[in-house]
Amino acid sequence: MDDNHMDIWHAETYVSHEEEAWERWADRVEALLGHDLDGSLVEDGYALDYAFDMHRLGLTPEQAKARIEENKENLRKKRGY
Repeated sequence: MDDNHMDIWHAETYVSHEEEAWERWADRVEALLGHDLDGSLVEDGYALDYAFDMHRLGLTPEQAKARIEENKENLRKKRGY
């Protein structure tokens, strides 16, 4: 077997410690919320980019959940329900 195949496989499947930390963090936030983070910040009050920014700022999953819930509540009030 060509060693190049193993090098390519390793490069394609490698996940950095930072990526692993982000994935664990996002999984925890999604579990707390009961839904995924893939949304529109303007329409839903949450989005992956927004979540990543909170992760990068060092917020805990619980703090992120609280911010997202606040965003969602503000949207409900704005829409009149």
